[in-house]
Amino acid sequence: MASELIKKARAKKNKHFDENIELALENVEQRIIADAEKGKSKTYIGFNSPGSNDLTVETMAKKYTDKFIESILDHFNLNKHQIEKIHNSRFLPSHIVGFEILWGEEYE
Repeated sequence: MASELIKKARAKKNKHFDENIELALENVEQRIIADAEKGKSKTYIGFNSPGSNDLTVETMAKKYTDKFIESILDHFNLNKHQIEKIHNSRFLPSHIVGFEILWGEEYE
């Protein structure tokens, strides 16, 4: 499932809102492949990783959450229900700390 997802994404020509998004999407592809190799069917993208810079998935996700999610949905041809925002209700109910990409067959 993951390899088909990546093949479709790479074959598709997309225009994204920022040049950095291409690098971030490549990183997301690598994370999906790594998670698939571990037998997982979803990939977590968190915002708080040490050493983040403008080209990391974490920074793109935190800085442009909704646009980044739209780009992921478009890039991988996923449906909106295949992205789950993760909230940290301990501090603020609306505080988003990351999201999961639900790419496995059971989420289609």
